[in-house]
Amino acid sequence: IGRMSWKIYNRFGQKVFETSDRRGGWDGTFKGQLLPVDVYGYTLDVEFTDGQKTRKTGDITLIR
Repeated sequence: IGRMSWKIYNRFGQKVFETSDRRGGWDGTFKGQLLPVDVYGYTLDVEFTDGQKTRKTGDITLIR
């Protein structure tokens, strides 16, 4: 992986997390506040070192 961008959105389309660090993860918070148990959408854009690009989308269920 050369570059990546991972974004997570709540059900209203508000971005609640973004990172370009492939070792980074989401802790289920937004602005320091715990988010409710829910389903969140994500997009993952990756550019490989050979120049190929791909986008993955899906959902993440936040549980505690």
